[in-house]
Amino acid sequence: MGSVTVTAAEALVVQSRVDLPPEVVAVDLAGPPARTLLTPAAAARPTGRMERISHRAEDGTTWHSWLCLPADELAEPLPVLVWCHGGSLLSWIDWSWRWNPWPFVAEGHAVLMPDPPLSMGYGQETVERGWGRWSSEVASVAAEQVRAALRRPDLDARRVAAMGGSFGGYLALALATRLPEIRLVASHAGWSDFAAVARASDLHWHWLREYGPVEESEAYRRESLALDGIDPGVTVLLSHGCADQHVPVGEARAMYRALDTRKVDARLMLLPDEGHSIERAANVTAWYDWVRAACAEVLAA
Repeated sequence: MGSVTVTAAEALVVQSRVDLPPEVVAVDLAGPPARTLLTPAAAARPTGRMERISHRAEDGTTWHSWLCLPADELAEPLPVLVWCHGGSLLSWIDWSWRWNPWPFVAEGHAVLMPDPPLSMGYGQETVERGWGRWSSEVASVAAEQVRAALRRPDLDARRVAAMGGSFGGYLALALATRLPEIRLVASHAGWSDFAAVARASDLHWHWLREYGPVEESEAYRRESLALDGIDPGVTVLLSHGCADQHVPVGEARAMYRALDTRKVDARLMLLPDEGHSIERAANVTAWYDWVRAACAEVLAA
């Protein structure tokens, strides 16, 4: 992915990929190969490897994921972190400082990054497949993608976590209701009650556009998550910024109480000085330390 500046003789492109930190490249319009001009984040270039994997569903559709792995093949299968992108109209296409798989890969995890329905870059049919059907279609297809990947002999289906922020936080929870392999969930600014979020969100217009009026559309109830589908043996990390205007922080409190009542190992991190995203460096560090510690605890061999 990149942004482009064009002159009469060349184009200057800022490009990045999931496995490539942002860099500036000059492309001579006459046709010679591109020249790299500036690599300010070269030290962050990962040492792992990345594979493009596909899952062909029973209905004939094909769905794609990225799989990030250590550089060297290991003798034992790797614990798996399933990362769900936010959006929902996004895809795993470029480098991210906030959701970067490579520190986890360096610690011996495989990171699976699926692009289910609603993901961009796969055509209008992919968007329409998931439009207004985030649980019945998006989560169902994502679960199929994960199941297919877990058949690989280099991945340990006994040690699986699902993680994400915003829509990705919701989807991580949704996967935990569908996949008994999942032992850990880390959901930042996620939700389960669609109507509750739609009523309070400053993105109310988006919910109206996709799901219709809250009091009239049955889709809110149909697509909401039943958290009792999460096994009590699963550890659930819920984090939320108290100033979040997209997803009300009360949703995190409500999910925590619902899970805790069922004796699920639910843990809640509230961030008083954050909005929808975690932006302050100290808070990002604290969040990652919290998640990494849970991975070490729950996904231990």
